[in-house]
Amino acid sequence: MDQILYTKYSTERRTELKIKTCILEGTEGRYILKCPMSDAAGTHVASIYDHYVALSGLYEGSGVQINHCETLPDSETIRFSYVTGTTFEQHLDAYMARQDYLGILDEIRLYKKNLLDCLEQKQFVCTKSFRSIFGDVEIPMPLEAVSVANIDLIFGNIIIDAEGKWNIIDYEWTFDFDVPVNFMLYRAICDYLYSSNKRDELWHLNLLQLFGISEAEQQVYKCMDRAFHSYVNGDSCPLALLSNEINNTKYVVNDLLVRYIPGQVQVFYDYGSGYSEEDSEFMNCQKAEDGRYTLRIDKLSQVKQVRIDPTNQYCIIDIRDFQVTDMEGGRRDAVFYNNGEHIGDTMYVYNTDDPQWVVPEIDSGIQEIEVNFYITTVSKEIAGICSTDGVLLYNSSLEVKQLCATQEEAIREKEDENQKLRQDCELLQQECCSRENANQALRQECNAREGENQELRQLCAAREAVIQDKEHVIEEMLQSTSWKLTKPVRWLGKKH
Repeated sequence: MDQILYTKYSTERRTELKIKTCILEGTEGRYILKCPMSDAAGTHVASIYDHYVALSGLYEGSGVQINHCETLPDSETIRFSYVTGTTFEQHLDAYMARQDYLGILDEIRLYKKNLLDCLEQKQFVCTKSFRSIFGDVEIPMPLEAVSVANIDLIFGNIIIDAEGKWNIIDYEWTFDFDVPVNFMLYRAICDYLYSSNKRDELWHLNLLQLFGISEAEQQVYKCMDRAFHSYVNGDSCPLALLSNEINNTKYVVNDLLVRYIPGQVQVFYDYGSGYSEEDSEFMNCQKAEDGRYTLRIDKLSQVKQVRIDPTNQYCIIDIRDFQVTDMEGGRRDAVFYNNGEHIGDTMYVYNTDDPQWVVPEIDSGIQEIEVNFYITTVSKEIAGICSTDGVLLYNSSLEVKQLCATQEEAIREKEDENQKLRQDCELLQQECCSRENANQALRQECNAREGENQELRQLCAAREAVIQDKEHVIEEMLQSTSWKLTKPVRWLGKKH
């Protein structure tokens, strides 16, 4: 008899969703069984095999493997293979132990590429089935969605085996209606951050925003997750969910000493005597739904230069626009300096808790300064790492761009050569067509002449037949008796 190594009873769920999960060891190795704990749960367990079939088709050819599943004969039990390797959760923890935060970002990007971006996506459509499980929430549109969604793609359910292949080991919560792709990513990241206190330092990375999940989306997804747990658990509330709610807000004592207000900046005006607190003001930026901040400064009369302190935290800022407007309403890019390290096209990391932007020359024709930016506050350690590694990566990217530019120039030269060859080919094709037309005319003329020749040959043949007939008549006359008897008479006639 096979030995049971582990058993989990999902008794906190609604009756029709209660199942038992066992890990067993037999003569052929380990395997997993899932079976219903009530007659009402049989349909739910049976649907897991349908999920396996659907997901296997979706990920076919992607390099991602769906853990093998089969229904045991004469039973409502499902059997799974036991996959060995490293969970993606453990994989990220190894990066965190080395404080390789950029590596964590790269690996989550790889997770998104391998498991989400490869799926066929469409614009989300809210259905009755969706609302029955995730609640009547107001989804910020438009959003990309998948029609077969495994929402339990948490990092602990992904195993990277010894061959480096990615395995999805659990797909119980798969739905056959539209679910936003970002919700699946939201659940995976939140589960990772909430499931261990040792990952608290990662909160400063603002992973959700870095992966394009706006604050508005996060609030909606939080409500969806609550509704989902209510659907699964009914009136009960698991301790894990309570823990997430309790630990949702985290404070660092040092951060509380100087309160940071998101979107609030301090603007210093230099009227010719330098900067001072007296000649400064705090301004609140406008915030868009996607998290972008907009700052407008229009008190520029007699101002020589302006300094903007966007925050009092270590941070990463993506400066999308930094422009000035003149009296006629014309806009142009502003000349400004800042104390951040350039790590991308518009990205700067500030390895200081006093980030600054300085517009050094404000002439009388400038009416307004406008800055559009995204900001992510980070810890001092992360800022230091990003400042070092980010600059190296940016410099490397510049070298790559230069190499690409050289290659693109070579490609353009080849394309010019190819274009000339194509033009030459077109001229040759035109000449060939012209000659083919001439040849066609000659062939038609030859065919006409051949017709005339045929008629002449037929006429000649007819005349030849007439001649032969007459020659035959003459020959008969010459051989006749009368012709021979009258020969002397003809001779005498010639004499006279």
